[in-house]
Amino acid sequence: LLNDNPEFEHIIRDCWNSLPFAGTKMLLVSKKLKALKGIIRTFSRDNYSDIEKRVSESFEELTACQRVLLSTPSPAACIKERQAYAKWATLAKAEESFFHQRSHVCWLDKGDSNTGFYHRQVRARISQNQILFLKDDSGAIINTREAILAHAVNFYENLLGG
Repeated sequence: LLNDNPEFEHIIRDCWNSLPFAGTKMLLVSKKLKALKGIIRTFSRDNYSDIEKRVSESFEELTACQRVLLSTPSPAACIKERQAYAKWATLAKAEESFFHQRSHVCWLDKGDSNTGFYHRQVRARISQNQILFLKDDSGAIINTREAILAHAVNFYENLLGG
């Protein structure tokens, strides 16, 4: 999430190189990491707090820019629309990453033990990964397990020359 932000690496590098600590290498690393913790926390709060609201607002801004661009096309409106799109795309990617990380935390929290949550997740995954039917070359629907298996084997034998 933070690594996707182009400013993040600059901020970390500048702070890391400007921190004036002395001592053994391990002590130096430890002190610098401790000092960076607050900087990273502030950066994260400034850029990613209330991410859902910020994505929604940036999307509204983007649609407004697109309406202006469609009604009165101009180079300035085009530039503004590109900037709004870039802002929205960055925030939307950050939001997706946030929810992806959050789902992993939820899974780690509840998924490891033998709980109802775990079994619901397993059932959902099994139902997602099932092939319920296939269409053959003539458009006929194949919906029995044995026929699907035979059709798949036949398809790959023909494809690979087996």
